[in-house]
Formats: sequence, structure tokens, C-alpha cells
Amino acid sequence: RGFVSPSDKSSVSRVNLCDLQRLCDAKILSADQEVNIDTLKSVGIVRKTASKFRLLAKGELKVALKISAGYASDTATRGIEGVGGQVTIV
Repeated sequence: RGFVSPSDKSSVSRVNLCDLQRLCDAKILSADQEVNIDTLKSVGIVRKTASKFRLLAKGELKVALKISAGYASDTATRGIEGVGGQVTIV
């Protein structure tokens, strides 16, 4: 009954650059570690039921991280690459 969208958007979490910086400041994430969905699930930033995460540009990142995300905004990608990081879309 009703309409069911073919793309389940509830399985995609949003992560901002300020969230990643806060984890780096708390020494939970480090620059030599790859950040992916499993890493973010283990620290509690992303829901356990999420299959992907969307990287958004709110805030500022000061640490060069290697990030594997499902989606990333152009501004977030430029912000990460501007500090020497790398974004891979999986």
C-alpha cells in the first residue's frame, strides 16, 4: 500500500567535515588511517544500518585523510584535497 521508492535513502548517512575534524582532535582518527563506512560505524558517527555515507562540506578539515565514501559533494572534495587528503567514491 502506498509508494515505495526504489532507492532506499535511509541507508545513507551524512558526515560533515567538522565531524571528521572533531574525531581527529579527539585522537580517534589519524592521518595514516583510511576512513570508510566501517571505521565510522565503529566510532558511532554513522548508523549501524547505513550502507553508505555522504560526505558534506560543513566545517573545516585540517588533517589530510584518505576517505572512501559513497558520495561526496564537490566542496567537500576540494576541502579535503586542499589539505593534502584524498577522496575515493566507492
